[in-house]
Amino acid sequence: MGLIRDIIFWLLLRCWRVVLALLIIFFVIVAYSGCTHYWKMAKEDMSSYNERISRARAELAKELNVKANAYQKMEDLNRWKPWPLDPRRIPWSWDYDYWNAVYQGADGAANRAMQAKESLERGLSEAKEGKWWIIGIAERAWSQSLGFLGVIVFGIVFTPGLWKAFWFYIAAPIASKAPPIQVAKLMGSHVTVSEPTTVQEVELISGNTICTRGDWVNAYPSEGVKKETRFLWSWRAPLVSYASGLHELTEWQIMGTTSQVLKLCSGTDPNLKIAKVIFSQSALVVRPSNIVAISGKLQLTTCWKLTSLHSWISGRLRHVIISGDGILYLCGYGDVHSETPQAKQRMSDNLLIAHDPRTIFRTVRTETFWPFLRGKTALYDLQFEDQGLVVYQAATRTTIDGKRPAHERFEGWIDLLLKPLGF
Repeated sequence: MGLIRDIIFWLLLRCWRVVLALLIIFFVIVAYSGCTHYWKMAKEDMSSYNERISRARAELAKELNVKANAYQKMEDLNRWKPWPLDPRRIPWSWDYDYWNAVYQGADGAANRAMQAKESLERGLSEAKEGKWWIIGIAERAWSQSLGFLGVIVFGIVFTPGLWKAFWFYIAAPIASKAPPIQVAKLMGSHVTVSEPTTVQEVELISGNTICTRGDWVNAYPSEGVKKETRFLWSWRAPLVSYASGLHELTEWQIMGTTSQVLKLCSGTDPNLKIAKVIFSQSALVVRPSNIVAISGKLQLTTCWKLTSLHSWISGRLRHVIISGDGILYLCGYGDVHSETPQAKQRMSDNLLIAHDPRTIFRTVRTETFWPFLRGKTALYDLQFEDQGLVVYQAATRTTIDGKRPAHERFEGWIDLLLKPLGF
């Protein structure tokens, strides 16, 4: 049952993104095909209506021209009407009757052409309001396009700046006056942080196991070590484990009594350093993305802070807490610092890795608006107002010219959506 459970979990974990992506692509293709077919049929129908209306108008103009010509001929004949006994009266009456017949015929044809034109125009209007209503909306929008396009241009150009100005001048100052955050009050903080190194050696001893992220193990013994996949850190708390990023781990266990050594190192970025954090009946609020490996009797819990304005400003509504006895390996970019500030200390939210749950902190607005408007700085910094352990990294990852690939921007949107949950 355990193997089946692991296989099912692996399929759900690995394949749901692929299945979701395929479903999205399928629906996009279907929607695009349907919209294209709809638009093509609509334009063909509209074109047919317009062509028939043009023909009806041309026919009406032709019949009105014949009618006007016949009327003019009849007027000319009436102007030179012979006397009843005049021998020219008979050919005159023949001409008059001819043009009168032409006039009557043209009048009937003109009336029929007028009715046909009105019927076609009425059908076109009903089609635009009925099955081709999108075409009607588009034409009405286009007829009123100047104001409409002006509003769109104004929104595209000025809305981001106005939105940032709202957060900078209204939301952030209000939040800065709100009470600070304290994640927990009764948890201990007996934590020891070692000197960070690029390659961290982990000693495996008998009876102890360690779970690592698969891409962080640089070297390991070829014999005497058992390893297997651990899909979740704790099956008793699957959602918390998954939210914390502790899934698809590699579990290492010594087979004999001789200790062995694992080497943890980032295989993609030499600037990432790893620090060893030893827990002794203590707790830390940790950013899960910085966890490299975990061992011992550590537990994961979460704490929601929905009533604090600082949580909404920072976008982090849930905090992940790791507590108990054990060892946690945390990574940081550039370097990993751990200190207990004796006074108020400010730092960027992106630099924070972990902190004492009893530490009081708040969000403080960035000093200047222009760098925030230009996207050079964040809206806020974190200010720690109480003595307590704070672990932070020296820098954040950057890309050439400040540009990020498309897939990283997509992942950034996902991270933004998951940030309130403490991911």
